[in-house]
Amino acid sequence: MSRIKLGIKVLGLCALVFAFMGIASSGAQAAATWLVLGEGGTVTEGTGGELTLETETTGILHSKISGVSVLFECPKVETVGAKLLENGTIGKETVEVEKVKVPRGAKVRYSKCKTSLNGVVSEPCEPSNEGKEPGVIVTKPGHAKFVLHIFFDEPKPGEKIELKEELTEVLPDEGETFATIEMGKECSIGTKVPVIGKLFLKDCEKLFLVHTEKHLVEEGPLTELWTISKTTEHKATLLGSAWAKVKTGGVFRSYAAHAG
Repeated sequence: MSRIKLGIKVLGLCALVFAFMGIASSGAQAAATWLVLGEGGTVTEGTGGELTLETETTGILHSKISGVSVLFECPKVETVGAKLLENGTIGKETVEVEKVKVPRGAKVRYSKCKTSLNGVVSEPCEPSNEGKEPGVIVTKPGHAKFVLHIFFDEPKPGEKIELKEELTEVLPDEGETFATIEMGKECSIGTKVPVIGKLFLKDCEKLFLVHTEKHLVEEGPLTELWTISKTTEHKATLLGSAWAKVKTGGVFRSYAAHAG
């Protein structure tokens, strides 16, 4: 794999370290952009490129519902209509809202999914997209944007070090519901489970600022997910990782991203 450094030092730590740090702020920067490496080493903005996802480890959503430990496990993931758009955003298209262009409409499709209750696979609770596609979960239309996360480490009392990490913020187009997981009428935890909150993805290899053909992404800091409702019991965690790749002209390209 060919990797070309952009000359910008990558700052950031993996997920285990974030648990011991204070989070300060996150926000989209005006200069956020996607950078795609084309033929002959030419770097372009990459607008219009297709973003794809390939499973690296099984995607798992873990939560607790009615006192039952619940795992939704999906070994396959893919995007539907996800394009690289201007200003470091991702979506199916852009629409103008109050004279500002915003992305809209991309989805993520999970397949071969199963549901485990207290560690045992439950056939009645197998996810099904609108009751028509067994083992499938499809998110509601959504969009994403590249943001700069600024936080502080405290290596010792009275000392603070400012650190930065670039993240991808994923948002539903409407409201806070990412997806509604539908299951059979005999499912003991209910027939519909909404997944709500906010999601940030990070590159734990710290390579968002480096041109490479694929970036390994997983749940990042600032993420807050729940099933059913925003209560402690229903807190949810997205486990697993996927390779994010960009295709232009039918060819996968090395790409990077910069939040400014």
